[in-house]
Amino acid sequence: MRWLPARQPDVPKTLPGGSPVKPRPEQPRATRAQAAAIARSRSRHLGGVLAGQAAVITASGVRYVDRADAPQELEPEKPRPRKPRTPRAKNDPKYVAAARELRDRYLEQVNTGRMLPAANGKYDVSRQLEAPPSTMVIEQMPMLEAA
Repeated sequence: MRWLPARQPDVPKTLPGGSPVKPRPEQPRATRAQAAAIARSRSRHLGGVLAGQAAVITASGVRYVDRADAPQELEPEKPRPRKPRTPRAKNDPKYVAAARELRDRYLEQVNTGRMLPAANGKYDVSRQLEAPPSTMVIEQMPMLEAA
């Protein structure tokens, strides 16, 4: 026989400050469809299953089929109207002609050789390196005194 503690008489519960604890109100009961939607949203694997469909596991993977006992939707969803496209911006022909003229003048200067980058280059890559000296003198560095 198990030992049971003595039962306390029904005393109203109080908070540490002495105020009484209020009972929670009754929660509304969810319908079957709501309960299924909640279970589906909490499931890692069935999170993508739409209402009215069931996930069937086949040899090639998961397949979603319509359930026979699913309630029919009252109104089909209407497709959203598409946003009208913004008209394509056109460049002013005067500015386009001026940009072409500047490009052509620049290319003429480059092609005549006036603006060669090698004339003011930082590095002379065509310079031949000098040969290292054939006899290297290595001086012995003085050693530090040991502590």
